[in-house]
Amino acid sequence: MKIYVTGASGFVGRRLVAELTQRGHEVTACVRHASKADDLDASAFSVISEIGPNTDWGDALAGQDAVVHLAARVHVMDDHDADPLAAFRRVNVGGLKGLIAAAINANVGRLITLSSVKAIGEDSATLTAIDDETPAHPADPYGQSKYEADQVLCDLAQESGMGWTVLRPPLVYGPGVRGNFLTLLNACARQKWLPLGAIENQRSMIFLGNLTDGLCATIECAEPLNDVFLIDDDEPISTPDLIQNVSQAMGVSPRMVNVPGSFLRAALGLIRKRAVADRLMGSLVVNSRRFQRVAGWTPPYKMLQGLTETVAWYKSRNDL
Repeated sequence: MKIYVTGASGFVGRRLVAELTQRGHEVTACVRHASKADDLDASAFSVISEIGPNTDWGDALAGQDAVVHLAARVHVMDDHDADPLAAFRRVNVGGLKGLIAAAINANVGRLITLSSVKAIGEDSATLTAIDDETPAHPADPYGQSKYEADQVLCDLAQESGMGWTVLRPPLVYGPGVRGNFLTLLNACARQKWLPLGAIENQRSMIFLGNLTDGLCATIECAEPLNDVFLIDDDEPISTPDLIQNVSQAMGVSPRMVNVPGSFLRAALGLIRKRAVADRLMGSLVVNSRRFQRVAGWTPPYKMLQGLTETVAWYKSRNDL
C-alpha cells in the first residue's frame, strides 16, 4: 500500500514509518522541515511547514491508499497560551478538517488518526475501566480538542464514504519518550527516594511498539474499521510496581517511602501540582478488548518487554 504519514519525525511517527517500510509498504513521510527527514526510512518525503485550517496540501495525497494522521498540538502540563483551547482547536480540529477534505479530494481509501484517552476524560477516582462506551467528559483543552477532532472525522468520513478509524491510547512509553515518563526514568536511574510506596492505584499504558503494531493492523485490515477504539497494553500497573519494574530493568534498587496518599495529594496541591498528583496517584484503567476483537489484534509486546526496551534506550543515551 501507499501510505502517507503526518508527524513522521515524531515519537510515534519514526517507529511507525520504519515498521510500515519493513512490512513492504511505500511510505511518504510528512515532516515540518526537510532536515527532519534525514534519518527516516521512507520511500518519499513531503514537507508541510504548519498544519492548520489553511494548510495547502496541494497534490501531496495524490495516489495514496491510506493516510495516518499523527501530527497534533500535544498536551503539556503547564500550557501558557492565552487561549489554550483555541490553540488546540486550530491545529487538532481545523488542521484535521483540511486534511480530510484533501484526502477525500484525492480519493484516499482510508484515514486513520491517533487521538487520546483524554478525549474521553481521566477518571482518577475509581478503578472502574474506561471502555469505548464510556460517555466523553474531556477534562482539559487538549482532551476537548481531540474529542471534537474525532467527531469531525466520523461525520465527514461517513458523509463521503471514505474509510476511517480513530485510536485512543493512554500514556505511551518507549524509546524516545519525553515528559513525565522520562522524569520517572531519571528519578529511578539516580535512585532518588520517591514518596510513592503506599500508592494503591492502577494505570493503563501502551508501549510504543504495541501502538505502532496496532496502527499497522488498522491500516492492513481488509476493510476499514470505521469506528473509534481505545488501545493499550492490556496490563494495568500500579505506580509502585512501575517504579519497581523500571528500577530492576536499570539494575538498581528501587527507593520508595510509604507516605499516605492523602498527605501527598494535599502537599502537591499546595504547590499547584494537582495534575501531577492525579497522574502519580490516580487510577486510569482502559478496556481495549473491543479493538482486539474487531481488528483481530493482540499486543505483541508484554509490558516488561516494553519497559526493558525503553530502559535500554535511556541507558544508551545517558552512557549508563
